[in-house]
Amino acid sequence: NPTFATGSTVTGSVAATTANTPPTALAAGESEDTFLSLYAGADVVLKQIPNNQKVILCDRLVYENYLTYLESFTADGGLKLLLGGIEFVTYRGIAIIPMDWGLYLDADFPHAATYLAAYPHRVIYTAFNNLTLALDSMSEYNKTEFWYNKDEQENRFRNQLKIGANYVHNKLMAVAY
Repeated sequence: NPTFATGSTVTGSVAATTANTPPTALAAGESEDTFLSLYAGADVVLKQIPNNQKVILCDRLVYENYLTYLESFTADGGLKLLLGGIEFVTYRGIAIIPMDWGLYLDADFPHAATYLAAYPHRVIYTAFNNLTLALDSMSEYNKTEFWYNKDEQENRFRNQLKIGANYVHNKLMAVAY
């Protein structure tokens, strides 16, 4: 605890903090509350895009929670959309796609389990084509090799590339975790 002399003055600001606590299971219908919060709180730029041109990307736990919520109202889960011959569950006409990020984060960053564990319910609400996969063509780590394998009588090649994900416009995205 800090000690102050009599008559001294202290100035500063107060910051509210939340402890990093272990994740808890989603309450019944909590995913629908999250989707509503993102939908209602999104920037007006995202709201102007037709719902069939947007997507909700979410972790598997959020997706399963939403399916359970829908099944409590209809036997078949209802609210489905057909895009390119593939059926998607929707929220207000917006396709929902489960991403299984937790599985990949744990595999790629096992050391992160201690500080990412409190955020297992990730959701991204965005427009199609707002998220991109970019290639750093100028990276010194990029390498392409070609060779002919005489034993198998075939051409072979190997690419080593530096890539990453990014977004095009921040106003076309709302995120919850």
